[in-house]
Amino acid sequence: MEGKSLLFSILFVNVLIKYAESASRINPLVETKLGLIRGIRATDGEYSMYMGIPYAYINESNPFGPASPNQGFDTVFDAYDDSVMCPQIEEFNNTIAGSIDCLHINVYVPNTANSQNRLPVLVWIFGGGFSIGFPGRYVYGPKYLVRHDIILVTLNYRLGPYGFMCLDNPEVPGNQGLKDQRLALKWVKDNIEAFGGDANKVTLYGESAGAAAVDLHLYNPEENLFEQMIMQSGSALSPWAVLEPDTSAALALAGNLGFETINENEALSYLSKLEPGQLIAATRDLNLVFRPCVENIYSGVENFIIEHPVNAALPSVYNISILTGYNNRESLIELVYNKEGSLLSDNVFRNFLIEFFDLETEEINEMERVLRNFYIGDERVTKDTISTLIDFNSDYTFNKPTDRSIPKYMEYGCENIYHYIFSYDGERNFMKDRLQLNEEGAAHADEISYQFDVSYMTDEPTPQDQTVIDRVTTLWSNFVKYGNPTPATSELLPVTWTPVSQDVLYYLDIDSEISVKQRPFHARNAFWDLFYQLNEEAQKVTMEGKHILFYVLVLFVLNINAESSRRIDPFVETKLGIIRGVRAADGEYSMFMGIPYAYVNESNPFGPATPNQGFNNVFKAYDDSAMCPQFEEINNTLAGSLDCLHINVYVPNTASILNRRPVLVWIFGGGFNMGSAGRQIYAPKYLVRHDVVMVTLNYRLGPYGFMCLNNPDVPGNQGLKDQQLALKWVKDNIEAFGGDANKITLFGESAGAAAVDLHLYNAEENLFEQMIMQSGSALSPWAVLEPDTSAPLVLAKYLGLETSNENEALSYLSKLEPGQLITATRDLNLVFRPCVEKYFNNVNFFINEHPVNAALPSVYNISILTGYNSRESVMELLMNKEGSLLSDNVFRNFLNEFFDMETEQINKMEKVLRNFYIGDERVSKGTISPLIDFNSDYTFNKPTDRSIPKYMKYGCENIYHYIFSYEGERNFVKRRMQTIEEGASHADEIGYQFDVSYMNDEPTPEDQTVIDPTSELLPVTWTPVSQDVLYYLDIDSEISVKQRPFHARNAFWELFYKLNKKAQNGYQNAKTKGN
Repeated sequence: MEGKSLLFSILFVNVLIKYAESASRINPLVETKLGLIRGIRATDGEYSMYMGIPYAYINESNPFGPASPNQGFDTVFDAYDDSVMCPQIEEFNNTIAGSIDCLHINVYVPNTANSQNRLPVLVWIFGGGFSIGFPGRYVYGPKYLVRHDIILVTLNYRLGPYGFMCLDNPEVPGNQGLKDQRLALKWVKDNIEAFGGDANKVTLYGESAGAAAVDLHLYNPEENLFEQMIMQSGSALSPWAVLEPDTSAALALAGNLGFETINENEALSYLSKLEPGQLIAATRDLNLVFRPCVENIYSGVENFIIEHPVNAALPSVYNISILTGYNNRESLIELVYNKEGSLLSDNVFRNFLIEFFDLETEEINEMERVLRNFYIGDERVTKDTISTLIDFNSDYTFNKPTDRSIPKYMEYGCENIYHYIFSYDGERNFMKDRLQLNEEGAAHADEISYQFDVSYMTDEPTPQDQTVIDRVTTLWSNFVKYGNPTPATSELLPVTWTPVSQDVLYYLDIDSEISVKQRPFHARNAFWDLFYQLNEEAQKVTMEGKHILFYVLVLFVLNINAESSRRIDPFVETKLGIIRGVRAADGEYSMFMGIPYAYVNESNPFGPATPNQGFNNVFKAYDDSAMCPQFEEINNTLAGSLDCLHINVYVPNTASILNRRPVLVWIFGGGFNMGSAGRQIYAPKYLVRHDVVMVTLNYRLGPYGFMCLNNPDVPGNQGLKDQQLALKWVKDNIEAFGGDANKITLFGESAGAAAVDLHLYNAEENLFEQMIMQSGSALSPWAVLEPDTSAPLVLAKYLGLETSNENEALSYLSKLEPGQLITATRDLNLVFRPCVEKYFNNVNFFINEHPVNAALPSVYNISILTGYNSRESVMELLMNKEGSLLSDNVFRNFLNEFFDMETEQINKMEKVLRNFYIGDERVSKGTISPLIDFNSDYTFNKPTDRSIPKYMKYGCENIYHYIFSYEGERNFVKRRMQTIEEGASHADEIGYQFDVSYMNDEPTPEDQTVIDPTSELLPVTWTPVSQDVLYYLDIDSEISVKQRPFHARNAFWELFYKLNKKAQNGYQNAKTKGN
């Protein structure tokens, strides 16, 4: 040992001389706790390289078990070789390579590092699916990073069966590759100071499987060996990161290689003696996958993962700084790697569910449909859908796992998290360059070549690429040094990268320029939030128009008979007596208006109406001006009387007793509190010219129509019962007008459409054969509400009678002028809507179960046409006088109004909704467009699309779906409100169905085509909805059949309602009996 001591003295003198020569620059000869290690100088002279240092050795008798730490070197170790890799089929030449003697580490040290100037340390863990990869300079050249005065460490770890065979066996418990990494980290902690590194400032850093490995170190129960983490495109929550192990793997491999046995230890002994290449080839041949696993616990055996990350706590994350993110089109690589075409398989969504979730067949079917609907609607999986399928694969494989991890870090106290997306598309994008991909975006691993000096990329970087190299490596090295990627702004880094907060998911978009944004892919992100909440327990985790609306609608109700007999005279004899009408100005049809089909009981105007018993004299049906009490919407003035239950019948001249025409019965909308059936808006000219008899009707509104009490005299839904009386009148009398009583289509818009739908839920026999519903459904959250049973007492008190007796209050209210009651209703902000009625003996009810719960036994023989407009809630811009659409509580208000949730769930769902529609943006005029979508979706769109599968469930086989998208001069609401917002607003289609009286201008040629196309202008066949495909007709200046409207938003809401089904107002609202 004397010679050895002398040698050490000479070496240290040499080192000291070198220190003096250049600010204590580290010499390529370093003394570590394990002995002397000699490196080599990089060709540019700016750093030293110590490569291939063995940090541990694999036990050859059990290469699947624990490795042994290197105990030291007897002589100087020449650290010159970084070519060693662990056994694998290496990816560049697709050849079997590597040896068991592979647990080596590489240390790259800038000249500025010394014992007086210890530098932060960045430890790189390569990716490769835990089956391929190596840390050498062939890919991971250190030049770009070490120039920022940080020490870079790269390391090998065992892969495939050697690193991740997990058995029910203490000799091979699993996760040896992760345990190798931990041994390497211990080596760094013990030895890095000899290289001039700071052992207390270690950042663990990885990409893809390497990033998942970095994250998994947080879940290891032992003390952290690092202070910071960088994870690129990988997370412990990635569904591929921790899998259920194949515990039969050893037997299967041995059998494949010629050794049949049922004894696992015999199989392991046999496999350990083989050349590694044989085992790797057999793994490939058998398509075996080895990944991290949840280990069984054995006495005296070290564990790395003892609980799946989905379930496990993170007690040690609170003092860790984290930088994490992904690339903007991760799964572009699948275009080349996906040789089996699974990305283009029609089962792509089902395969994902089967692989990563434990669901029953019915649940798989449902979730497959939701995923398909969100990403591609009803399109078939083809090359045309590849872009959205790339998004799908990116989202579940990389994006969402990362974004799911962030709130978990924060939950356990981590306060310093930086999130990024790498979007840059340059000449050095790593995977796109290798795979010769031309598609837009940054693919998985594309960022690597802007961090590492890839050896085979020999061309000088372009100026733009060089800027990105400088930016990325500066950001990353700043984080390594300061825990902050942008401690100061500069010309290179002109923005301050804001860390994530509890409220806002800030991220840095790294493109040719950098910018701080909020909530990446927020709609897709929020969709997956719901998906995982809904399926949390099912995750596989080891646990212990140039055409148009109304011609196509008329075709739906019309069976044109070429024969025409004598036209109806303005005198008609009905069962109730003779009714005299008037001829329309153009002479093409007759009008019978203001016919009373029933009368309101003046002593109880809130109760049942009495059907009209007939006329003693000729009834002159000339006046359509009557309306039920309301604040009418055109002038916002008080109007109407209780003598309002009138019906209007418009009859084309072609109708006769010998040529009975189909009947279209219109129910107007208006929120159940305003509207009337007259020609001011609902003039019949455009429809009756298509040889249909059109009927419009009034029904009671507001408190007179929808006061619902625990009282048999006012059980509720009188407005709907009025409609039913009107339908009975039509059934009994329409043949006298030349109508076909057996071909009645009930037809409505908004609240009128919801009313049409509610007639399906009524227990009595249907009085119609077909239905058209425009922008409304019984499942609309506003359609059926919990009634305010205190309403009569409140109204009476407000109007001067204070009483606690409900009948006294009702008697008082019934004697008032209707205008007084309507004014009080407005002043008190009372809302009256359809309700679920109580049972009372001998009292007819209309709804006795909430539509959310109720069956539809009579829908099977009904034909249905249903849809909505492309931007329903544009009208909210002007009607929303209180600004609730622009309230920061817009999402919370929706939840409070229509769901019965605990505060914690409201907070969760508010966040999900906000994230889906606006990300982390504040509600402002800048977010008005997605808020219009939000309001449209919950108010109109999704209720309609939720109804369709319910109709099919109960046997309806003939359903047509549409979206009205046309923007012309006659868009009803947009014209009234003078808004230029894009899209068709709620009720905009009305101007193309009805000859609205105050639209005096002649329709433009294009508007006229939309109003009144001819059959030769209908070049498409409108396909009905099927069990598999939600076909719809897009009604614009041209018409086209498409599939699955707003499919991503639609699928998001499907998950939302599935997750919150039981919290819906009205869910399982049990039938209740009155006293």
